[in-house]
Formats: sequence, C-alpha cells, structure tokens
Amino acid sequence: MAKYNPEIVRLICQHIEQGETNEHAAELAGISKQTFYDWLNTKVDFSDAVKKAKEEYQKWLHNDILADAERSLKVLINGTEYEEIKTEYEQNPNNPDAPRIKKQSRTTKKILPNPTAVIFALCNRDPEHWKNRVEQDINGKIETESKQTLSLANVSDELLGKVIDAINNK
Repeated sequence: MAKYNPEIVRLICQHIEQGETNEHAAELAGISKQTFYDWLNTKVDFSDAVKKAKEEYQKWLHNDILADAERSLKVLINGTEYEEIKTEYEQNPNNPDAPRIKKQSRTTKKILPNPTAVIFALCNRDPEHWKNRVEQDINGKIETESKQTLSLANVSDELLGKVIDAINNK
C-alpha cells in the first residue's frame, strides 16, 4: 500500500479537478483503486480534499464551459469576420536562409451564421414558438360504394395507418 502523504493527496485532487474519475486519478497518482477508497473512508482530510476537488471541477464545468459554449453559439448564430493575411516570399540575395517578403495581401473574410446553430438556439430558448417537430392534422371523408359519406375525424391514428398501408399495398 502506498504511503499516505500531502503530495499524493495534492496529485490526486489535481487530477480530479481536471475532470478525471476517482479511479483514474488514483491510477495516475500511483495508488490502487482499493487504496483510494480506503483513504476516502478512513481519512477525513483526504475525503474533504477530494470533495473540494470535485466541487472545483463542477464550478469550472458550470461556469467556464457554459460561458465558452454560449460565446461559441453566439458566434455561430451571428457569424463573424476575420482578416486573412497572405504572404509571398522571395529569395534574399544577401541571406539565402532568410527570405524577404515580396508581396503581402490582407482580405477580410466572413463566416456566415450557421443555420443548425440558429435552429438549435431557437428550439431550445423559445420552444413554444420554435418546435423541432412536425404535426399533421388530417381530416377527410370517404364516400362508400353505397354513396354514404363517412367522416375520418373519429378514426384512430393506428387504424388510419393500417388503411393507408393497405392502399399502398404494404
């Protein structure tokens, strides 16, 4: 069994703060899974340190990742511009190892909004107005051979499906 010490606790907690599982953090620190859980159950300071490391990871997950994702989604929805620089070089007669710039051009490029990101944002932010599904309401009447007109309004979807399949020879 590995010797319990502050350095190994710090190492395990560092890995947990970076999102590693308990088992993988233990493995990376050079201790067995069993030793990790023995320490977790018998050493209050270790248990507290692991708990704090998990809280730090959750804090990062909820704050930084969500903020990054929201910024990225905003760029995908709005589009963006960036400057592209193209450089042509030529041989430098004074120093062959250091070519000199022959020509340089700058172009502003546009990245258009991403339609999938726009749909995602609308469907998730305002689902009442932007549903990502299709609803069909089919009403109809059937005239029988005896010239009777029947309404389909009260026929179940399952039965209508069977009728349609029969009509399509399925």
